Amino acid sequence: MSKLNAALIICSCLFFCCADICAAKAAKIVKEWSGVYYTNSESGPKIVKVKDDLLVIGLHHDYTINMTSIDGAEINSFDISGEPVLLGNGKIVVHFSLVRVPKEDDIKLSDLYTIVNPWDCSSIKLVNVDTDFKFRYKAMVPYHDTFDLFYGNSTGELITIENHLDTTSYLKINTIKPYDASEGYISMMPTKNSRMIVLKHLDSDFQMVKESIIGPAFHDFNHRSVVSMTNDSISICLEDTKEYYVSVSRYCTESHYTKNLFCEFYDGKDLNRRAIIQLYETNDKIDIDVLNLPNGDVAALRANYPDDSRAEYHIYRIYKNGTMTEAARVDFPAKYRFMKMVTMKGGEVCLAGKIEPSEESDKVYLYNISVKCIDMFSIR
Repeated sequence: MSKLNAALIICSCLFFCCADICAAKAAKIVKEWSGVYYTNSESGPKIVKVKDDLLVIGLHHDYTINMTSIDGAEINSFDISGEPVLLGNGKIVVHFSLVRVPKEDDIKLSDLYTIVNPWDCSSIKLVNVDTDFKFRYKAMVPYHDTFDLFYGNSTGELITIENHLDTTSYLKINTIKPYDASEGYISMMPTKNSRMIVLKHLDSDFQMVKESIIGPAFHDFNHRSVVSMTNDSISICLEDTKEYYVSVSRYCTESHYTKNLFCEFYDGKDLNRRAIIQLYETNDKIDIDVLNLPNGDVAALRANYPDDSRAEYHIYRIYKNGTMTEAARVDFPAKYRFMKMVTMKGGEVCLAGKIEPSEESDKVYLYNISVKCIDMFSIR
């Protein structure tokens, strides 16, 4: 098993050159892997960080999950499938929905969670939550050995629970101190009229300490934004799409769209906004991601796709005061689309990209995955 623990070096590069006159310098990549991974799920394999390793998790039709280290060494298989969340003890929580049709033909819906040691599949524990379409999963907060689940009531029925957060759509929540509720939580959700976004600092009993209204909220904010809520900070990067018109003849115009990428940064406890910046403007298809770094800085990523045969990755280091470095270009093969960005120890950040799959027999999808790691602290 290879460990992602090498010292990394990255080159600073030019940011936002005019049109295509000049290009950002490529970052020096000192750790990288690539391989082919298969799954029966059209959603594709997942990347999860476990301690100082990265695992690729593939889902299969026979309800098994196959875990492979990023350098190609297979770990184990077991009879569960779903989305992975890491606990503080290094174990993984996997969640998926289970639909059952009993003899009376009354469809039942439940959520199944399992805690498993990814290295030897020991200590497997199952938790079943019967939702029956009345409750909808919203969020999970991991601790060292346990986790909290947040559900929304979709039936309009009044229920009483010990702790609750009033949210009707999406909810993002995390502990201020990693895997530890002693210093409370920070959460983000829409206001009741869904027009604004509310940030909340909650105590360890989920009682509100302070809240701050930001916004306005986008209709599909959950799909057009990325959020990092760690290290006593809240970082939000979002895509604001605007329509404009271009004249193509005397009597005809065509509509076009431009995307402005913005990032906002808040303190996790007092919720004061530290800074807001415009990251980039483009007409391309894009993916974005943001991560809070252990020293208080932020790593922001944009992946541009000018066409189906090209991909352009750029990463920025943003300081606590809101200033940022010039962009560093991370070179991926042409057709690789962004999957995930994760932080490793020592300020290392790893980017994962994939080529959309080729379908083999029996709906087995083969994904080419590439991972490249850089040292964010060397970007100045």
